[in-house]
Amino acid sequence: MVAPYHAPWQLIEEIGMLDHLTGGRLEIGTAAGIPNEMAKVGLGHDEARERNDEIVDILDAALKSPVISHHGKFWQFDNLRLTPRPVQQPAPPVWVTAVSVSSARKAARRGAKLCTGFHPLGRIIEMFDAFRDEAEKVGRKVGPDDLCIRRQVTMLGDDREIAAVVDTQRRNTRKFLEADPRLDSPERPAILDTPTAHAFSVGDDEFIAGAPDTIAAQIIEQCRAAGAGHFAATFNRSRPPEVLKQWYVDYGRYVIPKLRHAAV
Repeated sequence: MVAPYHAPWQLIEEIGMLDHLTGGRLEIGTAAGIPNEMAKVGLGHDEARERNDEIVDILDAALKSPVISHHGKFWQFDNLRLTPRPVQQPAPPVWVTAVSVSSARKAARRGAKLCTGFHPLGRIIEMFDAFRDEAEKVGRKVGPDDLCIRRQVTMLGDDREIAAVVDTQRRNTRKFLEADPRLDSPERPAILDTPTAHAFSVGDDEFIAGAPDTIAAQIIEQCRAAGAGHFAATFNRSRPPEVLKQWYVDYGRYVIPKLRHAAV
């Protein structure tokens, strides 16, 4: 969920309801959003980041206590009771997305799990190392189960088209992100004009393509290198729905079993 687009009490009560509907299997994921989307709703990046940080504070408090008070920049309330309470106690697992070392360290201090994408594998390893280091400093034990890599996946019948597909995906992704001021690239280094403007980069590691065995091997290689126990796949959205539907079937049938049997 993109937290700045919602009222905090709405999110908290929906979390409680969803945890009941899923039988206590809900995992929470939050993100601050991206400038391209924020501009559509008249929300600046700095304000979105401030709103996100405040909502996260409210969320953390509400997951610990059924009645909370809060006095911040955007929301003020006293003795607010939020129901239903989640099935999982003390709270469902919380994931955050991040693109910077400082955000990774913040996630470790919060007790959250960490997911990231876009960056080349080397930068992701740097972020995950910072997460593990910060967790150790605060006395928190973390491992592969607390880390996730997100990548764009294209399912192919064989490996002959990998180079062409990755090149197209790279160009399409760059075009989509070209208006994002946080993007750091050789052609346009990101300008960090505020403390909240975290830059990210897009490397070839972002794009995974090939036959199912090749895809599984690439995923396992990246997860082992970074020490990540989870992988989140987003599929090539340029393909028609019927193709995507078959990809979901093939990914579940041929790729996921290999991932489950691979040790990090």
